Amino acid sequence: MKILKTAGLLVMAGVIGTMALNAKEIKSNYDMFENSKGMVHIFKAQKSKIRGILKQLNLTKTQKAQIRENRNVMIASIKSKRAENLKHRDITKFITVDGVNRDVMTKEATKKVTQMVNIGADMIDSSLKVLSMEQRKKFISLLKAK
Repeated sequence: MKILKTAGLLVMAGVIGTMALNAKEIKSNYDMFENSKGMVHIFKAQKSKIRGILKQLNLTKTQKAQIRENRNVMIASIKSKRAENLKHRDITKFITVDGVNRDVMTKEATKKVTQMVNIGADMIDSSLKVLSMEQRKKFISLLKAK
């Protein structure tokens, strides 16, 4: 009987320990999303790839300064557009007596996605304009390699 109780306690301790480890893992994942601002954590991961590649290109000080300035301009642009979108964020224009107006909702979502894609393309384009032709070729080859 003592062996059965001891085995039962060990199994319970193992189950509780496993649950505690999983809870800690889930909590850390939740904290990552909770501390982030919307989709920022995804965009940071994408930006870090490009930043890492730019660091491998042996940029001059003027090129680094230009890229930094371009980045600051784009961040200011994103913040202003975000503030503008928050002012106009109202779901009541999608909801009618007959239900949800899917066409208006789709157009609004498409407009926002297109805006974000254009901002990303502008950021990459402004960085590429700073690079020399050899650096551009190396940038593209490194980007394809990752």
